[in-house]
Amino acid sequence: MLALSAGCVSDGTLLEENAAVALRSARFQARQDLDCPGAVVNVLSEKEVPGAPWGYLYSDYRIRAEGCGSTAFYDVECRDESLCDVKRVQP
Repeated sequence: MLALSAGCVSDGTLLEENAAVALRSARFQARQDLDCPGAVVNVLSEKEVPGAPWGYLYSDYRIRAEGCGSTAFYDVECRDESLCDVKRVQP
């Protein structure tokens, strides 16, 4: 018998769990990109995204960073509370 599990997290739970690490990851990247240790970040949008067939659900955040007279935008995808991918994007 074969049993498959796809991590049944829903109702915003995944978004809540991953929000802090998404913000930390974006802040770290923004401080480097903007050359600004005081850069601040905030979430503009968030959504849960199902992976490809049989893939894991992940959370996606659009984050704005500001500091030292500059602004940057990031798309942050998190599979769990320890694994996020940060990409700088156009507004």
